[in-house]
Amino acid sequence: MIIILIKTLSMKKFFLTSSIVLSIYAAQAQPELNSLYTIEAGQTQKVYIKNVDVSPGDAGANQLYDFSDITFEGSPKESQMLNPAGTPYASYFPTATHAETMDNINFTYYIMNDKEQILLGQHESSYQGTATVVFSDPMTVTKFPLAYNETTSDNYYATYVVGNIPMILSGSVTTTYDGYGTLKTQFGTYNNVARLKTIKIDTSQYYNVTTIYKYTFHSFFVPGYITSLFSIVELSVFMKAEEVGEIEMNYTKSAYLYEPSFISSTKNAYLQDLKLSVSPNPASDFISVDFKDLSTDHYRIKVTGQDGSTVLEDNIFVSEGESYSMNLSELKNGLYFLEVYSSNRKAVKKIVKM
Repeated sequence: MIIILIKTLSMKKFFLTSSIVLSIYAAQAQPELNSLYTIEAGQTQKVYIKNVDVSPGDAGANQLYDFSDITFEGSPKESQMLNPAGTPYASYFPTATHAETMDNINFTYYIMNDKEQILLGQHESSYQGTATVVFSDPMTVTKFPLAYNETTSDNYYATYVVGNIPMILSGSVTTTYDGYGTLKTQFGTYNNVARLKTIKIDTSQYYNVTTIYKYTFHSFFVPGYITSLFSIVELSVFMKAEEVGEIEMNYTKSAYLYEPSFISSTKNAYLQDLKLSVSPNPASDFISVDFKDLSTDHYRIKVTGQDGSTVLEDNIFVSEGESYSMNLSELKNGLYFLEVYSSNRKAVKKIVKM
């Protein structure tokens, strides 16, 4: 039971490490990973997960990473970023700047800034027990800037108690920017994609039993988004004891597809102009946003007032040649701004409601 609990802790700890927010400045084919955008309190990620048996593709320049034949079904899992001060275990993590939860019961705590993301620890509750894991040596997932073929690495360590049993968790994490090119997924095709390969090894010890979790992540990042769009995650679990040696207990490979319309960044200076038209303008009830000259993609679309407040917002998938209708009938008369974001482009249009 303890082994299962530690496996849960290990998986959750790295769920958000794919959530580092990349600011990518690249007019050429090779993206430059210069800094991070931190996810703000209140933002939510949605991710689809599926067991797969596929290759993550090759390292190197100008690769085609085609995962478009992997179809994700069902509802996505959601995780929300919070201000740690408002969470129940904030006192254990006084230096945390961000806290993540998927259920408002289990919480993971981080320090995030534009150059690094550091995992401080987490609180985990389940039928197997409850544990608050505070890293005496925190985990630095990666540091930026990170150039093509460069690597960052770190070690981490924690001791804690589950059901009166003392536990030791130690490990290492190594991240390499090992490839770039074009990514294809169920949601579309993306250019100038950077691939990060991360190898993470957790070792959990209690009494004379050691459980080893070996993870390999291949995560794909694209300009304009605040997390990876797609990841392949491999996990091998081994048990090691004096009388039996090391035995492989389990192996899984999963694909993670992040919902792009919920994770696009409005802060990225890299975003190019998105050319579209809006009619009628002025409008009384409805406006039509014309996407006929644009490619099939996910788009984030919102209307803001002159004070910057968001009054309407939607996340849509539009095929090439389509138009999108937005209802303005509930808005007061006046001047507004229509903002539209795709994977690496943006548009801002003034609209008048009459």
